[in-house]
Amino acid sequence: SIDHFHCKDFLEQIKDADHIDLLSFSGNSYSNTFFEELESVMSHIKRIDRLVLSDIFTTRKDTIGSALKAITRIFSNKAIKVLDLSSNAICPSGCQEIVDLLKSNPEIKHLYLNHVALSEDGGNIIAEALLSSEIRLVTFQAIKNRMGNSIRLMAKAIEKSKDTLRELVVYQNNVKEEYISDLLIAIAKCYHLAEVDIRDNENKRENIEVLSQVVASLKDLTVLKIDDCNITDKDSFAWIRNVKGMDQPKLKELYYNYNDLEDVFGFVNSLIEVFPSIVKIECKTDEDLEFTGSAFQSVDVLLQSFEESEKEEESRPEGKDEISDLIKNIQGLDIN
Repeated sequence: SIDHFHCKDFLEQIKDADHIDLLSFSGNSYSNTFFEELESVMSHIKRIDRLVLSDIFTTRKDTIGSALKAITRIFSNKAIKVLDLSSNAICPSGCQEIVDLLKSNPEIKHLYLNHVALSEDGGNIIAEALLSSEIRLVTFQAIKNRMGNSIRLMAKAIEKSKDTLRELVVYQNNVKEEYISDLLIAIAKCYHLAEVDIRDNENKRENIEVLSQVVASLKDLTVLKIDDCNITDKDSFAWIRNVKGMDQPKLKELYYNYNDLEDVFGFVNSLIEVFPSIVKIECKTDEDLEFTGSAFQSVDVLLQSFEESEKEEESRPEGKDEISDLIKNIQGLDIN
């Protein structure tokens, strides 16, 4: 948490501002008194381009409702273009509190709701808010939220931004196989998507045709992450055959870890043949494999075994400055 002196100093610094390019509260905890004082200071500020409110009250669940109400009052009608509320226990009840925040800032282009415990009810609330607003997203991230069957309504909200959406990340949302088709159909209509991440959601054979449509129709697609989607060896080769000859010129990276592949060599060979621009393939399996030969010289292929992958994760050094990286990424976004 930030002590009273530093809060006062912060409020003093912004009190005369008319426009703020980036305002970040990430990684700290704030009292209700701070929000009350912030509200009076912020009242004259007309525009905040980038607002980062991630990880600010994960340990204060008893006051999250009142904090979200204050946040909505303070930051409504501020012409926000980037909004990050990630890593907060917003939950469905809190989603209702931020509906007006979303609707009053139709300028939002980049929305981050990662790990905020939406669940199905919260997913529906956010989807309805997006559908009833004038927001047209360029980036939408909502990972690890267990949205389940609310993805059906969220898919409609995603499709609403079909003319603007460039990045979609809905990793690990407990989307069952009977609902993933709604998401895939919406994605296939968002023709400007460059990055798609639907990892760790269930898929089924009936959706392979729709997955093929996604890959074939998104001509700007450069990064596709479909790890851990229960895609069988047969279905993996099926969607590649479907897109062969359909001209997918820009795909550079494919992440296909933890699917049910048997002929890994054949699959990777097919990828290199079908996607001429591909430079990176991740396809972790249950054994260590190594590619040799001229066909693989220009492609970074990771075929690490599950065991080796876990060892690598454990050996990574701690202490990475995540907030600093977050701010750099937010500052680098195109908001025009």
